[in-house]
Amino acid sequence: KLTEELLEQDKTAAAALEERKAGEELYKAEKASLQDTIQAVGQAITILTSTKKDTDTGLVQAKSQVRSLLALIGFSINTKQRQTMQAFVEDKPRPELEAAGDRKVHVKGYAFKSDSVIELLKELETKFEDELVATEAAETNAINNYDLAKNARDALIKAKQEAKATKEKEVADSR
Repeated sequence: KLTEELLEQDKTAAAALEERKAGEELYKAEKASLQDTIQAVGQAITILTSTKKDTDTGLVQAKSQVRSLLALIGFSINTKQRQTMQAFVEDKPRPELEAAGDRKVHVKGYAFKSDSVIELLKELETKFEDELVATEAAETNAINNYDLAKNARDALIKAKQEAKATKEKEVADSR
């Protein structure tokens, strides 16, 4: 009976190890995804912030970065956040110019209108950083739980092996 129990404990240990390995792979994938997302959000913030100073190429680059980011995190954000980002990346048609004469008199200076998007991206960056911290904490807990269970299982196996050895010795001595 002790031999069967030891075999069962070995099976349990192997299954727990496989489960821990699967959990570790999932953690690594999730961590990499969150780190990539945080980096992409940070780049978008940097580009948008620099667009305040240089609007010639910056706005096109900023829209491109936010568009890529929207594709990456579109399912991780709520509807209002998605709408804010989509409104920023939309290419609105230019109005018909009806003014004749001096163009400079009729052209308004560029007013930076992306502050709400920058603030939204900062909030999202914080959200994803918090998710990364929570993911790392969950992985640490999973490792600790596995180690505790393994130590308990190892102690049980050792005790059963000692009991088996003692019984075998008693049987041998009685013959």
